[in-house]
Amino acid sequence: MNQRLHAPLVTFTIVILVIYVPFETWYSLPRLWDPFYLVDFIGMVLLGWGVVLCRRAPSRGLAVLATGYGWTGANFWRALFGRVQAMAQGDVLRLGWAEMCFVACGTVVALVGLAWSLRLATRADRG
Repeated sequence: MNQRLHAPLVTFTIVILVIYVPFETWYSLPRLWDPFYLVDFIGMVLLGWGVVLCRRAPSRGLAVLATGYGWTGANFWRALFGRVQAMAQGDVLRLGWAEMCFVACGTVVALVGLAWSLRLATRADRG
């Protein structure tokens, strides 16, 4: 597969990880063994692994990126609507609207990454 086709997705993923990993880790401190953080961590590992594999074996890397974005997108989706439900019940978010915006944007970014990686993976699969 032509490296130029997936290089922008790899760069996009690295930028996402540079923002997502430290922020989510900080937000979850000191409960890094909490199941909610562990689900995030699995997504982070899948995305990082996909980046590394894209440089060695692009077809496999794109499959792992698609998996990572699917996992992360589902997690962000759950987190977003969990917060929507909490706010509807009168709860206050720890970081207020900034938290809601981060989770909503994370959901959109993960779904964009999922669609992008699936498109490239299916293109690579065709030859």
